[in-house]
Amino acid sequence: MIPLFEHHQLLAHKLPYVSLGEFPTPVQKLVQLGRQIGLDSLFIKRDDLSGKVYGGNKIRKLEFILGNALRTKVNEVLTFGAAGSNHALATAIYAKQLGLNSISMLVPQLNAHYVRRNLLMSYHCGAELHLYPNIPLIMPLAALAVLYQLLRHRLKRGQLPRVIPIGGSSPLGVVGFVNAAFELKEQILRGEIPEPDYIYVASGSMGTAAGLTLGLRAINSKTRVISVRVNSDSGVNP
Repeated sequence: MIPLFEHHQLLAHKLPYVSLGEFPTPVQKLVQLGRQIGLDSLFIKRDDLSGKVYGGNKIRKLEFILGNALRTKVNEVLTFGAAGSNHALATAIYAKQLGLNSISMLVPQLNAHYVRRNLLMSYHCGAELHLYPNIPLIMPLAALAVLYQLLRHRLKRGQLPRVIPIGGSSPLGVVGFVNAAFELKEQILRGEIPEPDYIYVASGSMGTAAGLTLGLRAINSKTRVISVRVNSDSGVNP
């Protein structure tokens, strides 16, 4: 049972969940980097090791989002991202693992090795890939494209695909990082890491930061979450 459910057992019956990752992820002290920047206690929590097939922060969200897809018996999920989106790839990988079809609505991105790799991996996983312009003046075109794909799949499959917001940042998705805070609490109690003063996280769609902030409050931690923007202002939700 995951730490959140161990502490709040009623939630185990209320919240949809499917186990996808390898948790708890380990914590590691960064001695040399800490010495270089003048910190005696600098740690990293290795969420890059959160999955055997594909790691990163998306799996924690997908455990609840895809759990809900299974509970509600949908057979397809549709999500969004840039061409090299890690979220879109993670959704494709773990949807396939659960027997769900995956549809990715993508916008162009500067070419890079990881962009090509993620696209190829999504294709390998059987994801249906659609690329649309991201020019602000024609954003209604992208919205119409999403509507078209929803209706097309409704006619083809007999039901609408379950829409997953960009980055998996939804009220259900952020529960994955509420659980991460409870996981961290257990590691603190075991002496694997002291209680942090600050936790720095990458900030895209803000789901990771929001979930951790809620979780840290729930465990009565004084740790503060510091978000570091990784994309343009227009790509970060307020």
